[in-house]
Amino acid sequence: MTIKIYDCSNSEEKTSHRSVSLGPKQNDVMKGLAKYAYKFGCKFVTNYNDADVIMTNDIYPSYILSLDKPKVKRMDGVYWTNKLKDRNESLNLAARQSDYVIFISEYSRQSYRRLYEKEASTKGIGISFVILNDVDNELFYPRQWRYFRKEPIIWTCCASNWEREEKRFNDLMVFVEEASAISKRNLTLNIIGKCDIDINKYFKNIPPVNVNLFGYIEEYSECLRMSDAFVNLSYRDPAPKVVCQAVNCGLPILYANSGGTPDLVKYGIGIKDPCDFVFEEKTPSLKPENILKSYCKFIECYGDIFYAAQNVNRNSYMNMLSEYFAVIKRCA
Repeated sequence: MTIKIYDCSNSEEKTSHRSVSLGPKQNDVMKGLAKYAYKFGCKFVTNYNDADVIMTNDIYPSYILSLDKPKVKRMDGVYWTNKLKDRNESLNLAARQSDYVIFISEYSRQSYRRLYEKEASTKGIGISFVILNDVDNELFYPRQWRYFRKEPIIWTCCASNWEREEKRFNDLMVFVEEASAISKRNLTLNIIGKCDIDINKYFKNIPPVNVNLFGYIEEYSECLRMSDAFVNLSYRDPAPKVVCQAVNCGLPILYANSGGTPDLVKYGIGIKDPCDFVFEEKTPSLKPENILKSYCKFIECYGDIFYAAQNVNRNSYMNMLSEYFAVIKRCA
């Protein structure tokens, strides 16, 4: 029997999408679930009355709450800044209205439990699972052949909008300065995402760096496949999609060791990035000495992690979808 699913995400009752994020309105995982549902004995329907299961990536609109149907919520990370914490209220409410809640990382689950300890212990949410984020292996995969360099020359980084404070553009420039000072060759940094920042002011006292600004593009897999390494300095990101994309393209990763990123990186080096489960006013900067220390370690072991990173799981995306559909079938 085919299980019918209705996705009620992005309803008119949802809090408006943050314009600064610039990401696609429909979540990529929800999009993938709909695309490949037929492989798992399921299908998404356009009429909620026909559905066996209701699913959301954000909230349940009022017309859904009156239905006596099982509900599954995909739970992103909790907003940890004081200026955005109000956005958590409707999302947390949806989690409590659900039969099953799927967190995108263990960090995501612990963020909710620790930041909303009283709410989590008294009101409770549906039965929770952790299913790590992944991206489509048919779009993001390693090159069949790649020239190996003794040290990475072509670096890539990505954010939907580099004006978002938590993406740490200033720290990215510190990384470029440190890396350029050590490297015996000129480096290339490919910056993916909206970047209305004057980068020239960062390159006055360092050797020339070839910086390519690609703007915001949803699919940039070929750029990743042409790179030697990926850098991600985001703060307290629960499960960054861009890291999953780099992993699936076989790239070793230099990353800020906070949030759920360490759970996603298969081969790479973390930069010390202390954080706690508290609400904060702003994103703290990484210490330059920690960036330098981790970069040097990355260079030392680059050969080993480069070759290891090529052995990616070509079925990781389907495995993730399979876990989602297992939860859906459990409550259908």
